[in-house]
Amino acid sequence: MTNPIDKNQVQMLPLSLHDLTTLQYLSKKTFLDAFADVNTEEDMQTYLERAFSESQLAAELQDPDTTFYFLQWQDKTIGYCKVKRGLPSNLAEEDTALEICRLYVVQEFQGQQFGQLMLEKIIASAQDQQLDFVWLGVWSQNPGAIRLYERNSFSKIGSYTFMLGNDPQTDFIMKRTL
Repeated sequence: MTNPIDKNQVQMLPLSLHDLTTLQYLSKKTFLDAFADVNTEEDMQTYLERAFSESQLAAELQDPDTTFYFLQWQDKTIGYCKVKRGLPSNLAEEDTALEICRLYVVQEFQGQQFGQLMLEKIIASAQDQQLDFVWLGVWSQNPGAIRLYERNSFSKIGSYTFMLGNDPQTDFIMKRTL
C-alpha cells in the first residue's frame, strides 16, 4: 500500500507559452498511455497531430478563457489539466461554468490520488470564482474516469460524439453544481 500523499506537497502551476514543449510532450504521452490500447494507431496519430500540434496548443494557451496547469509533486511534473470558462454548446442555461477539458496523470503516478487532488483543486477554484457549476466530457468507455467524477458529485446530463481520428465515439457530458 502506498503512503498517503501530503496534499501540501502537490502544486498546480499555471502554464505560459514558455511551457509549450513540455505541455506537448505530456499531452501526447498521457493520451497515448490512456487510449492507445483501445484505438487504432491511425486514429490515434490523426488525433494527436490535430489536438496536440504546436500551433493548436499555442492557440489554446493564448485563449483568455483557458488555463492549463501542470501538476507538480516532489519537483516532478506528473500530470496536467486544461480548464475553460464557459458552457457546453447544447446547454441553454445562463449560469457561469468551468469546463474541465483535460485531466491527466502520468501512468506511473495513477492510483495514488493525484487525479482526485487535481479535481479537488479545480472545484475549489471554481467555487472561489463563485461559478455555478463545473462540467466535462468523458469517454463512455472510460469507467475509471467516470467513477472518479461520480464520486465527486458529477452526474451525467447528456452525450455527444467525439471524433478520435475517423472513429466517432460517445462522450458523456457530466456536471457538478457548486
